[in-house]
Amino acid sequence: MGGAYELETLCTIKLSRRLIPGFKSYSLGNLCDELNIDNKDAHRAYGDARATVELFELLVEKSQELGENDLKPIKIKKQINLPPMLEREVYDQLPETFGVYYFHNAENEIIYVGKANNIKQRVASHFNDKKRKEQQMFEQIANITYKLCGSELVSLLFESAEIKRLFPMYNRSQKKLVETHLLFSYENGGGLTCLAIGSNKQQNEAVATFYNVRQAKNILEALVEEFELCPKYCGLEQSKGACFASGIKKCKGVCANQEPIDDYNQRVAEAMDSLRIPKRDFLILEDGRTGDEMSVISVMEGVYQGFGFCESTQATESEFSALIKCIDDYPDNSDSRRIIRVFLKNNKAARVLFA
Repeated sequence: MGGAYELETLCTIKLSRRLIPGFKSYSLGNLCDELNIDNKDAHRAYGDARATVELFELLVEKSQELGENDLKPIKIKKQINLPPMLEREVYDQLPETFGVYYFHNAENEIIYVGKANNIKQRVASHFNDKKRKEQQMFEQIANITYKLCGSELVSLLFESAEIKRLFPMYNRSQKKLVETHLLFSYENGGGLTCLAIGSNKQQNEAVATFYNVRQAKNILEALVEEFELCPKYCGLEQSKGACFASGIKKCKGVCANQEPIDDYNQRVAEAMDSLRIPKRDFLILEDGRTGDEMSVISVMEGVYQGFGFCESTQATESEFSALIKCIDDYPDNSDSRRIIRVFLKNNKAARVLFA
């Protein structure tokens, strides 16, 4: 994942000119006429594709007759469609590694911030995107700058912070600054742990906080499915008896007295834990921007502190307190916590240093 990918293409026009010189035209139509290639469906996708295959087969035979078994000299790299105001050399110098990139308009305003495992490749994908928003942005790009991050985790965290700091016009996600809703738990009269969504103005202790009620509901619905929780006791379904999910075996039936409350409460606890960063002091050690550097991400008591870079020898030999000194402060919010939580969940072998 994240590797460079450049597909070479072979130009049949250039190949034909070299292997069978002397024709007045090297258009597909003229080559078909000169070489007796049947193309009754000319200018239709299938017809032209089939004719091109036959032409290529004839050219391969011709090259073998001439003793040319290597066609690499006529291969060309696919050209990138660059924005009209962007200098080619700006694109050419983009690195193919982890980082955050910035699109600037003619007034040098940052109009988009993105992260990439391969900056150059990701930027090219923007230019080939035909969506309306992407095409509008394409016309305005006059410069591209970037900052190397060394790893995907640092790139994600830095991108999130930069979007909130710069508020670029073409970024849509992660621009919210105020977390208006929370997910909280409470115990009902029967001793069962329930989950609910509420306003952040409530005094409940939050399991997690969100920028809007839709985001909160999406997360809660995902928890219900993953941990087989009862929608009724998560505020997602109103019913007097058993919930609908229990009838299709997606709820284990606590709402119908078919599951012990303690067993259900244990799964609710596991679900809540999946939304939390461990309330401990720890550092995550990742690759740095160069081979002799490491990145360090800091979390204290479940709160994201920021990240920084240090020499690899320092990261492997220093104590916890020494590595803290390389950390630059960045804001803690639900986006940064989500990024770290998902990383830890998906990377069980991550290098984590506890205080």
